[in-house]
Amino acid sequence: MTERPRVALVVREPWARLIVDGSKRWELRGCRCLKHIGKRVAIARAGSGTLVGEVTIAECLDVTDTWQLPENDSYHRVVDHQQITYQRVYAWVLEDASAYIEPKVYARQKGSITWVTLLPESGAR
Repeated sequence: MTERPRVALVVREPWARLIVDGSKRWELRGCRCLKHIGKRVAIARAGSGTLVGEVTIAECLDVTDTWQLPENDSYHRVVDHQQITYQRVYAWVLEDASAYIEPKVYARQKGSITWVTLLPESGAR
């Protein structure tokens, strides 16, 4: 049995579903993700209080040059590039995505926005 991830990345829909089904392989963010490279993380559906799957963060690429975004639409799945308003754009490269059969309720500390440290009872309910 594999160990459950200790952290979750909070992602809005439809992106959370696309990540766990493996069709969104880059998560675009305005900061690097060095702390989590090579680690398995859960995907938390924003506003739902549930975990919907897991993914491994393989690497972090600086894709600030706007020419790189249209060229890689099939990876990040953002069609309207004007929605990307970060000064610097980083692609968190995602691998080995897997969706949970049923979403899992999780417990978290208050105030978490992007990263959620999962409390021991998370996913057990």
